[in-house]
Parts: sequence; structure tokens; C-alpha cells
Amino acid sequence: MHGYREISMAKNITLFVIFSLLSLIGGEFIVRKIAPQQLVDFNFEPDMELAGVNRPNCNFISYYGCSVRTNSAGFRMDEEIDRSRGQILCIGDSFTFGWGQEIENSFYGILSRTMQGKFKGIQLVNAGVGGYGINQVYKLLVRLHERHTMDTAGIIYFMSANDPYDALYGQTVTYRRDAGKIVVQDKMAFSPFFGFLLMRTPYGWLNQHSHLFILMKKGFRGLVRHGNENNNYMRVDQLSVSSSQVTDTYEASIVLLERLSAYCSGNDLPLLIVWVPSFAELDPGINKGMWQALSNFKGMVQADRKIMDTADFYDPTEQMRIILDERHLSVKDIYVSDGHFSKEGNAIFAGACTGRAETFYEQRIRKNR
Repeated sequence: MHGYREISMAKNITLFVIFSLLSLIGGEFIVRKIAPQQLVDFNFEPDMELAGVNRPNCNFISYYGCSVRTNSAGFRMDEEIDRSRGQILCIGDSFTFGWGQEIENSFYGILSRTMQGKFKGIQLVNAGVGGYGINQVYKLLVRLHERHTMDTAGIIYFMSANDPYDALYGQTVTYRRDAGKIVVQDKMAFSPFFGFLLMRTPYGWLNQHSHLFILMKKGFRGLVRHGNENNNYMRVDQLSVSSSQVTDTYEASIVLLERLSAYCSGNDLPLLIVWVPSFAELDPGINKGMWQALSNFKGMVQADRKIMDTADFYDPTEQMRIILDERHLSVKDIYVSDGHFSKEGNAIFAGACTGRAETFYEQRIRKNR
């Protein structure tokens, strides 16, 4: 009798496991068909210091329908690092990464073809990572440089219009006022527990593969996103911040830029900061408040001698307006709904930046090598 009960219990457990698995598979199928969720990007790999880095050797089709490939170093480019050439590191967020576009249609792809065709002996490297802000750009640069990943000849930081809010919303840095001055402080991107979940359990895999899991998380969290699990561009016009928060986070961003500039200067790395404008800047009538706030921030950058004495700053906004007028295009023609550049937008931005990037190479890089 005792043995019969054990067999019966084993059967019940087996049936329960099978039923649970079938229910989960069925639930996954239903959610994918009826309410598909946005999964965490396959190229995204959690990192305690940076929140995330690009996974090496990725090759998949994104939900935008474009192919996403990374090389063995995790850079979104078809080439491997060529040690026979000097590398110009193009660093930034999802704009630089080229999210939503085939790599050849991204502004990085256009700029690299143009410059590598004109100047022999250089290689533009796409080190863009979705969701990055100023502090993550700095930390990634330090990591790549100290690991001697490449022969870095210069840095082009494509600073998106939402990057000044890094200190306010970023995972890797906090700030405070001390005796009237802003002090920034680095922090780990995740708590030890959440870091363990992401890196040592199936949690990370489920985030990238299961629509049902994402939907269940939304239900538990009340639609609140956690950290950087989704590295979409945060549209600057959708931010809700007070005037005092804007002032503080802008000052914190200046401190972060000063640190980035000082590191580049101290390591003989010429730095060009290229502004990536929001549509509110290209058409101030869309959001005059945001246009004015971002104009103020750019003025702060250009007035800061610690930055401008060691780095170059270029704002292509006016040149982009000229190109739009010449082509009889409106601002809505060059952005997609999530705030990224469309194919046309990438081409116009690249066209507005190419001349300045070439001058930067000729005057700041080539003559010193």
C-alpha cells in the first residue's frame, strides 16, 4: 500500500508538471498572438557597472524588421577591429548604435563609409549602446582604453538631447548639492540581488524570449519599467521634471562632461562632442519650453572652459534645418514615433556632420600621428 501511494504521488506530480508546462506554452502562444510584448534586446548584456553592454557576435532581426549584427568585440559593425589602422571611436546611445535602421543606413554607417573612403589608415568604430548617458559613455571609454581594445586615435561622442538628463534618470550615477556645488557620485547599476537575477538565473533569458513573462512583470509592477531592461531612447519631450531638477541635472551633466574631457585630454585622445538634436530643436514651435531648455544647456557646455579648452563641440541643428528646407522636408519626415531618426533623418544628420568630422580628423588627429 505504501508503494502504491508513492507511485500515485509521483504520477500526480508528473501530471502537474506536464499540465503546468503546457499551460505556460499555451499562455506564451496566446500572448504572442493577441498581445505581443516588446522583449529586451538580444544584443543587450547586463553589466553591473554600465547597466548593459552589447553582446558580442549577435545576429538577429529586431522588432523594427532590420538586422542587428555585432562583431566579436560587441560593436555594431560588420568589420572586426583592424590593428593596422587607427580607430576613431564613435560612442553614444541608441542613435549612434543605429537602432531601427540597417547599419549601412545609420549615420554611423554613412559617416564611416565617407571618412574611410577619403582618409586611408583610419577605422570608425561603432561603440554606441542603447540607453547610454554621459556617465556610461565615460565609463565605457575608460574600460575600452584601459583594456587596449584598439589603437584609439580620437573620440567622437554623439550626445543625444536626452543625455543631459543622465544624472536625473541614469542608473550609474547620482548627484547632490554640497555647499552650493553639484557633486556627482558613481553607483552600481543594479542591487546585488537584482544583479544575481539578471546574470545567474533564467531571469535575463526570459526577458529576451518570453512575451508571457514580460506581460506578467507588467502586471506585477503596474507597468513600471525597472532600470535599463528596455533600452529604448527616452524621448526628451516626454520627460516630466521641475525647473529646479532641470537646473541641477544640467549642472551635474556639465560636471560629467568635464570628467570625460579631462580623461581624454590626460590620455591624448582628441574629443569631438557632436550634439544630436531633438525635433523640438529643429522646429521650436513643437515645444518652445524644451527648445529653450536645451538651448540653455548647449550654452552652458560652450561657456565651460574645462570642456572647451580640451574638446571640440559641434551642434548641427542649423545645418540640418538648411538641408530640410532644401529638400522640402518637415521635421516629422526625419524622426520615427519613438524619437529616433528615420532613414532620411540619419542621412541628413550624417550630411550635416561629415564636414565637421573630417575637419576634426585633419586638425586634431592626423597632424598629431
